[in-house]
Amino acid sequence: MVLDTTDIELLRLLGWCKNIPADIYKSFRVRVLHPQVVSRMEKLGLAGITDNRSCIRLRPKGWRLLRYLGFDFHEDAGYRTDYKRRHEVAGVLLAFYRAGYDVFARSLEDLAVPQVFLQTPEARRNSTAGDLWGGASFHGIACVQDHVSACYYVSGHEEPLLHRRNERLLLDKAASMLRHRNALLFAGTDYPGIVGLLRNKTQSVKADNGRKKTYAEMYHDATCPLCLLECSDAGALQLWIMAQDQYRKRVGRELFKAEPVPPVGIRDADGMADLPDEPYPTPWILAIDMDLKRIDRALKQTIDSGDASLMILCLEKQLKALEHLYKKNNRAIVAGIDSEILAGIFGELKLYEPKLDAYYDRKGGVLDAENLPVN
Repeated sequence: MVLDTTDIELLRLLGWCKNIPADIYKSFRVRVLHPQVVSRMEKLGLAGITDNRSCIRLRPKGWRLLRYLGFDFHEDAGYRTDYKRRHEVAGVLLAFYRAGYDVFARSLEDLAVPQVFLQTPEARRNSTAGDLWGGASFHGIACVQDHVSACYYVSGHEEPLLHRRNERLLLDKAASMLRHRNALLFAGTDYPGIVGLLRNKTQSVKADNGRKKTYAEMYHDATCPLCLLECSDAGALQLWIMAQDQYRKRVGRELFKAEPVPPVGIRDADGMADLPDEPYPTPWILAIDMDLKRIDRALKQTIDSGDASLMILCLEKQLKALEHLYKKNNRAIVAGIDSEILAGIFGELKLYEPKLDAYYDRKGGVLDAENLPVN
């Protein structure tokens, strides 16, 4: 049996993330994480599931094969059991991976090209600003369109964030270096769960090193874009669409058969639409990026301008979360966009899959599973 690109891609992801949740295939229906592929690597002694069945890890033979293939990944000095943060990093990283982003970046300089995700542990190892990175609680930085986003994982075991000043300095440094604007991205298991935690009213406390902030307070205080991301194929589709050229205008033209023009006085909306049950044109905003700050501004502008309501358009998997946030306001109309409509706009909505081709090593030879060049 010859190892293919899918097999090696799994080993690369394991070498990069160290620990990937064993049940992650339920969220990301990608061939590289399929239990059959994991089982094959397990039989070959290259990777395996931990004794407590919580995660997939490389085995020593897998590390040796990666080194033979020229992949210089950082290996743990000893066996570690602190899976929680690594599982969170893996979830965020895999959302970007499925969206076709380069997730193997090593430094801030790698963000100079679009669609790149840099995980914090790797950036910390390769940065001269280690004192700043040491206090970073975000899980990575991503270059999405013309924004540099600090990516946090919002979990149910939230603690107030430390070193917020250092994190702002890092994000500002990255954005300035790349001449991009900065943004925040709050990731989590699912959209409704993230929204629920953002409504948490627990107050932060004072500390000697500066004021701590909860995620809810960060959302309230943010002056830059703040987007939500589900760590699943739904979140990957969000990122994929956000990377498409002029996606807002393309969706607006298809839905309303007209060139979108932001309405006067509601500058954060994308256009106006004639709805069957509304006597006057209704402002609408495309919320596929889940930028809550933009939606908040557009809704306030709608109310201030005297318009009856604002229509918020999103992916169907985002609908429930946005309804929780905005349906209580009778000025908001939340509607999901059918996937067939999106496919008609962008073509096949196909997330990234590694090829099934045989994998060739640096000498041009294939890798025979029965006779691997490492023991």
